[in-house]
Amino acid sequence: MKDYLSIDELNKTYPVEAFSLPSRDKKATLNGQINWPNSDKNSPSIVLMCPGSGLHNRDYLVGESHTNSDFVFLTLAQELLESGLAVARYDCRGVSSHRRDARLNQPEFIVKKDLAFLEQFIDADIRGTVTPLSQYDDIFTIYDYLTQYTAAGDTTNILLLGHSEGGMNISRLIKHYRIRPQGVVLISPPLLSMPDIMQWQLYEREITWLKNIPHSNGIITFDDIKKGYGNSPHAFISTISKIIPYKGFWDYHDLENARAEGMKNFEDQRAAAMAQHDDDPWPAPAPFTQYAYAWWKQLFAPDATPELFNLKNTTFPVSIFLGTMDTQLDNQKQYAFFIEHRHDFPNIEISLLEGVGHTLGLHALMGPMADECMEKMMHAIHRIAVNDR
Repeated sequence: MKDYLSIDELNKTYPVEAFSLPSRDKKATLNGQINWPNSDKNSPSIVLMCPGSGLHNRDYLVGESHTNSDFVFLTLAQELLESGLAVARYDCRGVSSHRRDARLNQPEFIVKKDLAFLEQFIDADIRGTVTPLSQYDDIFTIYDYLTQYTAAGDTTNILLLGHSEGGMNISRLIKHYRIRPQGVVLISPPLLSMPDIMQWQLYEREITWLKNIPHSNGIITFDDIKKGYGNSPHAFISTISKIIPYKGFWDYHDLENARAEGMKNFEDQRAAAMAQHDDDPWPAPAPFTQYAYAWWKQLFAPDATPELFNLKNTTFPVSIFLGTMDTQLDNQKQYAFFIEHRHDFPNIEISLLEGVGHTLGLHALMGPMADECMEKMMHAIHRIAVNDR
């Protein structure tokens, strides 16, 4: 795994320009920065990075290696800056730092770091204004700001890069504002509808992963599970005790019963969500507020359409990366859905990468990103930034 600069080292190495912008709804200030490459090139392409769901600042801490590589946008920024591209990053509204901030190492926070993070660095009132609309509006505000660094407001040297929900927010931005960036790179974005994604996460993935464990005659024994568990995404998000078949085996009838129970649970959660007001705090009042309830309700919307369709009628290049070990998305299904509709998206290419997870690393959910995946992504970005100009 490559060694990367720390946050301070990166900002000392590459010139920084900070920005603070009022949000379109006037409910928040959007803070971020642009790092410029150390080159004489005029008007380099600018890559605007958009994080996935959660309480993230501009460096995007989503890894568990306890190295600088865990800050996925920090590492991507270094790669891009080294290659002569500029990078823009921002803090999600209401977020002012990350969970490894040294200030959380004070003795009074040691036994309650998670709570201290919320109390010290999260503005719950502002987080309560985060909705599906505000998320892509915030990206648009920053995107529009970046046009001042382009020739006559031309946007063909601005690339958009998003991870997970950040990729979905980019696609919604493109649909609603009809912007024309130089290109788009998406890492593990939802391509299906939000309810489809939610059903996968609530119950379908457990059933699929059990079926994928090598077994015979429609019977999955405890021995099968013990042998296959370590090679399954199961191992990254739950313990083996949760899938022990106490009668000695699972059969497909058991799995269909589990699916029926999962579908009922989904409908129960849908009813509970829809009973809430859009402006209610989710999942709870301060200091635990992360979003407005409108954000949670979108996961159950009965009239939702596939997010891939947000990119219809676009002509700029779009490069999408999916991992086969992803816990959050059924990427086999997502890839098949794209293939079925690819005639509508001649400008989109999708890479389905074997053995990597949601952040394109060895972990099925978390980072850091694998070196070979980083190389593929840099190649895609430069193909857009250099060859298409």
